[in-house]
Amino acid sequence: MAITPSIAAISSSRMRRTLRSERRAYRRYERDFYYEHYFNVKLPLATYLPSIIFWLVLALVFRSILGLLVAQAYANVVLEFWAAYLLISLLRYAWSRLDFGSGAVRSGSVIASNATYRYEIPERPVDLKNYIEQKPNRNLFICGTSGEGKSFLMRYMLEQVDTRKVVFNFKPNDEYLSMGYGIIDMGKALPNPFKDPEAFVSAFLITFPIASIGITAQYVPIMLRELAETSSSWQEFGAQLRTQIARTKDKIQSSALLYIEEHATALVSQKANVIEMKDEDLVFDFSTLKNEDSKTFYAEIILRGIWKGLSNGQSRDTLICVDEAHRMLHRFEKYESIYAEISRQIRSFGMLWASSQNFTDMADDIRNQFATQFCFNTTHPDDLRALSLADQKLSWAASSMPLHFFTDARYEWLHEAVPEFILHYEPALRPRTYFKGIKPDEAPGKAGGISAIDYEKEIEIALSGDKVEYASRIAKAISQKYDTDLNATKMRVMAALSKMARNYEINRMRLMVDSKSYVVYYNRAQRISALHKWMQNVISAVIRSHGIGVTKEANGGRISEADIETENFDIEIETGYKKNIDDLRSRITKSGKRTVIVVPNSDVAERYLSLSLKNVEVATMSGFEELLVRSLNSGS
Repeated sequence: MAITPSIAAISSSRMRRTLRSERRAYRRYERDFYYEHYFNVKLPLATYLPSIIFWLVLALVFRSILGLLVAQAYANVVLEFWAAYLLISLLRYAWSRLDFGSGAVRSGSVIASNATYRYEIPERPVDLKNYIEQKPNRNLFICGTSGEGKSFLMRYMLEQVDTRKVVFNFKPNDEYLSMGYGIIDMGKALPNPFKDPEAFVSAFLITFPIASIGITAQYVPIMLRELAETSSSWQEFGAQLRTQIARTKDKIQSSALLYIEEHATALVSQKANVIEMKDEDLVFDFSTLKNEDSKTFYAEIILRGIWKGLSNGQSRDTLICVDEAHRMLHRFEKYESIYAEISRQIRSFGMLWASSQNFTDMADDIRNQFATQFCFNTTHPDDLRALSLADQKLSWAASSMPLHFFTDARYEWLHEAVPEFILHYEPALRPRTYFKGIKPDEAPGKAGGISAIDYEKEIEIALSGDKVEYASRIAKAISQKYDTDLNATKMRVMAALSKMARNYEINRMRLMVDSKSYVVYYNRAQRISALHKWMQNVISAVIRSHGIGVTKEANGGRISEADIETENFDIEIETGYKKNIDDLRSRITKSGKRTVIVVPNSDVAERYLSLSLKNVEVATMSGFEELLVRSLNSGS
């Protein structure tokens, strides 16, 4: 099995000392790749021939010499030794052929710092699965230009792992489509991106990173989020976007909206689907999407969904493999792909494997999360500079490796030796199997489907009379009535409420409750505001809950009396819609009692703080009870 090392002639004693040092380093290297640890390798017979021929020639020479010096019988012993060596070599070859699997072979090189010679050692089989699992983490990064064999290598690695695998494929007819995994044709299975507004905003800004549109860039994320939160489909998104463009007078905001409209066109899908993923191996095939931007956008949406399931414990240990990972590595301010978070945290949930064309396609802070970095031949200047920072020998090796050879930029003893690997592998061709767990994004209900519900009519019913409701309570009631998915119903209810409020069909008000901001909706048609009556009832209940008697409550909104009267103080309910507050000033002055003005939120409170009257305090809905308790404790 031994191959005579090919060593360039070295004349100086300094170079000879260097070579001895390198040989010592390789003796350590060979110990760490001890033969018994590696399996599944096919070695060609030619591997043994040079050694067999060398020893045959040497045996014949010795036989001739011994035949002249001593008896011929003793000379024939040399041939017997050679025959024994030949038998052992053939047996070793036969043993290596017993397993008809495949594997990686290290040919290996020690490269001098001046890059003038290479010390080659015999090929040794390497168990790459074991090689990766012995490292600090199991994340794998493969880089190489087209035709080098990175997809071929990635396929081999995937077949060595028993973990559940999810592969993102972007190229037609790539290796991953012939592995027998369930294929999801993304040209026919695009998901609804509006189920997670934050994912929508991040995916959009990663797909279309804003580089040079000035101050407009500040408005794009804000407007994207507002549109995504109130849309449940691309149709609703487009309608709201066109409405805002028509109404907006500010040029900067208008530019931001036009930027969104221009780029969103590439992402629009008329249908949305639900992918019911189970714990099975899957390939998301984005190669059928003609638009390159939509590949990146929907890959980010799906990757976020998978990561959410993993981090919530909904899926078992999973290997996520992203081909052409450079698609998802753009950044805009704080917005970046969930890929970065996964690379840092996936160790507890599985593995992240990635491939890209260049070593520097991946930023240093992300690439450093990969304990194994297989690099094929590269002459890209940025790649060579980055590799040379690890070790100059690594940079030289990467630029001089033959076709299909690769090295590990995170090899443990990199400063002593640079390994070179080549893969001997014959993949089995398996028929394509398409995943069947895909259905339209429509939860069936009693009324013929979630999209068949008249949400505006249901909202009118929910807000009839003096009712004041939260959007979540309206959605819950509709979901229970029609037996629909609650999250999907919430999105449609939010879209309908926003539309009705813009058209002045209903009113809405932000409340501060328990230091949190909420929005309530109510009917506009009542003589006295439904919000006013609702606030009055809530405050009256709070007063009574503390054992304070209410002597009088206003009914009908008469301006000559306080809304709530007690023995020691009065309550004035102010919603913020009143344009003239002179009547309030007059009523408080005539009362002479301590008065608390209760308002929905701090924005409305600022208006009434300017009254500057004695014995008057202003409190929000959430702050009133605290004020009441404080007064009772102080005895005032």
